[in-house]
Amino acid sequence: ITFKPMMISEKRHRVFVYGSLLMGEDNHHWLEGNRAKLIDGAARTESEEFTMVFGGEGARGVVDGIYPYLLTDARPCDEKGAVIGELYEVSEETLAQLDKLEEHPIEYCRRQVQVRNHKTPAWLYVYEEKDTLAEINLDLTCNTYVAVPKLDWRSFRQQQRYHKRSLSLSVKSFLLLHRKTVTSLTVAGISLAYISASPLSFFCSS
Repeated sequence: ITFKPMMISEKRHRVFVYGSLLMGEDNHHWLEGNRAKLIDGAARTESEEFTMVFGGEGARGVVDGIYPYLLTDARPCDEKGAVIGELYEVSEETLAQLDKLEEHPIEYCRRQVQVRNHKTPAWLYVYEEKDTLAEINLDLTCNTYVAVPKLDWRSFRQQQRYHKRSLSLSVKSFLLLHRKTVTSLTVAGISLAYISASPLSFFCSS
């Protein structure tokens, strides 16, 4: 008689991500490196009672190294709605690593939500750090902590990067166009014009 070893199935969890854990974003390696299974790349929460903001350096136009705050309370200037993101299945160990990354339950709190078109609920990290929440609630004009349109961080980031590239190209084009500057000087009442080659190339990356 031969006995087959009993296979103990590992407990799996569904996690809904919407910010820096998205594919292509700064913290996605926490999922990719742990072989998380993508369930839905265009997921949306059933609840439409969320709001999403970002602040600090991000609000001043810095593109890299920023992440959003997902909130359950909205200011008058905020947009409430369903969260747009990605749905993954992860192991117990990976979930523990995500808890550590998100500083659950101090900075972010992990909550269960229903995801549209999916029966199984998923974990979602909601921002809970009290001091920052107080700052956000005092910013009634949304100037420091800016609302993310349609609660879609990926689209928002893509738009940010597009504007950054467009601005960079505009500056480079301007500098190339004005490499030679016509300067007029008046010496003893006589107007002189000369062409000076301006060493502006150091502003442009090679």
